[in-house]
Amino acid sequence: MGFPKEKYERLYRERDLKILQLHKNGLNTIRIGEELGLNDNIVGRVLKRNGIKPAGRALNDEQKQQILNLFEEGYNTVQIANQMGIHDGTVGRNLVKMGLKARNDRRIFNDDTEKEIVKAYLEGRTTADVGSEYGVDANTVANIVRRHGEQLRAGGIPAAIKVPNFFKTIDSEEKAYYLGFMITDGSIVVHSNKTSIGIMIQEKDKYILDYFALLLGFEYEKVKVSNRKEAYIRFHCSEMVEDLEKYGVVPNKTNITYIPQIREDLVPHLFRGLFDGDGSIFVTMVRGKPVLRAAFYGTHLACAQFQQRLIESIGISKTKVYDKPGVSFISISRKKDLFNLYNYLYKDANIYLTRKKQKFEDNMHLLQYVNTEVTDSPVSTVTHRG
Repeated sequence: MGFPKEKYERLYRERDLKILQLHKNGLNTIRIGEELGLNDNIVGRVLKRNGIKPAGRALNDEQKQQILNLFEEGYNTVQIANQMGIHDGTVGRNLVKMGLKARNDRRIFNDDTEKEIVKAYLEGRTTADVGSEYGVDANTVANIVRRHGEQLRAGGIPAAIKVPNFFKTIDSEEKAYYLGFMITDGSIVVHSNKTSIGIMIQEKDKYILDYFALLLGFEYEKVKVSNRKEAYIRFHCSEMVEDLEKYGVVPNKTNITYIPQIREDLVPHLFRGLFDGDGSIFVTMVRGKPVLRAAFYGTHLACAQFQQRLIESIGISKTKVYDKPGVSFISISRKKDLFNLYNYLYKDANIYLTRKKQKFEDNMHLLQYVNTEVTDSPVSTVTHRG
């Protein structure tokens, strides 16, 4: 059975709204394409359908003046393009229109810096990854590598990942936990006929991605921090893409996510990964008193599955799955249920987001429960890795 037409339409509507919002925020077609993993031609068509003239190639007077100023300061087309977030061909065309000849010397770095760039590439990093460190695009890095007599890898894909079959069989705490994280916060992006795997989270949780990179065998600093203070990892691995597909981790999965079946004893680790990705634990005021609550967000199906498994495993109360525009969620508020959820998630746990576990523990006094049916104590603090 094919993918339902109405789901395609919903995905496209969501994509178009994101494009329009990013355009409203001041991004041009190229930047929007990079942000969403889309070809800038697609971005341009969406903008045109909504009565907006794409600004990916047509520059305004201020941008043209900026090109001229940078050119007169001695910058070449590539350097100007990198500073302005546009294609170097656009820079060249506008210089020609101004009656200026683009500089032929495209060398940006001295020999020592170029050797550092080549070394980084030969250690397994992609041209794009190396370029982001040195403030140039992937093509510039590729040209430097060639100029130094080295061969480019096919497709620019590095051999840096040592464990491409990490998700082939879910048979450990680490694999179950990071599968949960991939289902909630992970992404599979197809761009320019290449497919990449990525996760983006808050900078303060970077250690979780650092440990993931270590498990995958990356031998260099793979996790980066964006200008928006978000930690992220992104890499190419066709084998892992195929393995993740078996668990519903596919491109544009936002509205079709579900919780897959894995080995029974590893389900708590999977759920901890899910909760660290799309769950929350917080204190709210009810009739003037602080109350601890938890919530899990996702598709209606994923929320229903999350709740049903907890009903079967630890006997939490069945509540409504709330559907809001773009997201569904369940709420857990009974003291007994929260107490048991804590034990379910963190018993024998070695990998977790410290801040969420700490939030539970800092507010455990709010779960003081008189009823004798709660006889267990919270699990002891476990060693955190990552």
